[in-house]
Amino acid sequence: MARAEKIRKLLDVTGYLELASPAAMRATSLIISSFAFLSPLCSSIIVPALTSIIQDLHIPHGVQLQLVLSIFLLVYALGPFVLSPCSEVWGRTPMIRIGNLLFIFFTGLCGFAASQGQITAFRFLARIRGSASIGMVLAMIGQAQLTTWRWCFWVVVIVNVAMQIIAAFCLRETYPLWMLQLKARVFRNKVGDLRLKTEWEQSEADHTLAELLRVALSRPWIMLTIQPIIIIILALYQSFNYGTLYLLISEFPALYEDRYGMLRGDASLNYLSLAIGSLIGSNICGPATDYVYTLMKRREGKPVDKPGRPKMRMPLMVPAFIITFLVLLGISIFAGSSMICYQCMSAYIADLYMLHSASASAACAFLRSACGFLFPLFVPALFENLGYGWGGRVVAGLAVVVGIPCPWIIMIFVVRLEGESVYHDREERRTRVWTDQGGDSEGLT
Repeated sequence: MARAEKIRKLLDVTGYLELASPAAMRATSLIISSFAFLSPLCSSIIVPALTSIIQDLHIPHGVQLQLVLSIFLLVYALGPFVLSPCSEVWGRTPMIRIGNLLFIFFTGLCGFAASQGQITAFRFLARIRGSASIGMVLAMIGQAQLTTWRWCFWVVVIVNVAMQIIAAFCLRETYPLWMLQLKARVFRNKVGDLRLKTEWEQSEADHTLAELLRVALSRPWIMLTIQPIIIIILALYQSFNYGTLYLLISEFPALYEDRYGMLRGDASLNYLSLAIGSLIGSNICGPATDYVYTLMKRREGKPVDKPGRPKMRMPLMVPAFIITFLVLLGISIFAGSSMICYQCMSAYIADLYMLHSASASAACAFLRSACGFLFPLFVPALFENLGYGWGGRVVAGLAVVVGIPCPWIIMIFVVRLEGESVYHDREERRTRVWTDQGGDSEGLT
């Protein structure tokens, strides 16, 4: 009996985090964070060097110029619909490594681009491997005026290659079902009983690879279209937040270099406001969310070692987005509140969908990245026609209309729809070991 209980505990999908090595989890978090940092860095790293790119590649001002910047986000609206479901079939780690190799290859080609079409196409393809955060060290590229803009891409490639080498040795699988399969394989070899399987392995054996891929690839579209409006509301909320952030980033060069006459190196220092705000928001959000999460669990009488409800990740969004519309008090305040809102929604999605969180994130990324792609395209016309004063007021007004009610709508109405989703992981759901004969694993004792 003790042996069977040990097997059950090891192969319980809810206990995989307890059994994982803390050191391995820290290493995995560090590597994934580095990848999450480098991809969006490449998306906006060329902003301070846009003037040089215009001159070298003869790109006209206006929509075509903004397209070079924002095209990077277009594939991120579509790429996760393929890569995220595939990670639920083959695991997270292989998809990250393959995507990162493609990112390195096409980002390196960006540095050799000789025309507008080439740099646009290469940046589009480079975004195949991306993450949903924002580059925070654009000030590092202030010295692009002292060398060629092509090094903006090559520096990212060099750092990414180093991270890829580290990941090859240190990055471990984190997808629960794949971890269960690996543990079951170890036990099969140790016990010598090939009947020892998880439900997931047996389910896979009953379906062809084509059937598994069809189900996985259709899941994000189902979540985005015919599932309860929870994903749609979250996606729209994230998309406005993300699009507004890219709108501001894309307009920094014109504002500080053209309007205020600052040199490129000096103007690039203004991006530090985004960096400081994002860093403060990111570092405040984690501990604050954990504190509120624990407080709300205690209020509902839940044990400390039991998971809380997904909505417990949301309260911090209310004060965060209330101050977002006060952009004129400081870009750093806006960036920090944007990061808090994004992290709260990401944590909510992860808690709500658990095993299918990658597909849910892909559904949200579609609208978010589409807005990040489209918003910068109308920036020149917005500020040329209205000026920076009224143009900024229009954006701030939209932030008030969208930002203030959305957290309350999500917390009050959306959480009522959680149980209606077929992909929502309920607390009582488990994946345990079983045998081909349908017997209990206690029979192995």
